[in-house]
Amino acid sequence: MNAPLARIPTLFLPFLLLAPAAFPQEPEEGVKEDLTRLFDQVHKDLKEIDRLLLEAGDDREAAEKSAEAVAGMKKLLERVQGHGQSAVKAIEEILRKAPT
Repeated sequence: MNAPLARIPTLFLPFLLLAPAAFPQEPEEGVKEDLTRLFDQVHKDLKEIDRLLLEAGDDREAAEKSAEAVAGMKKLLERVQGHGQSAVKAIEEILRKAPT
């Protein structure tokens, strides 16, 4: 047998060993449910952030009363921050649980 041809299986061995890592693996059922729940939570938090920011921008009457507007904006921004932190935590958990 020709020597270069005999080396072909040896040359492909690393590719054969790494092949399973090249294809995404299906997550386990419990992980799928967790990921679905987390994606839903992120979606809900981001929608609430959008709603709160739109509410803050549309409150023209409160803007005329600057002291009330500042207090109202502060409360809204605190709520936005809370939803933002919740979304970040859920995204971090998604990244930990997602199959590689």
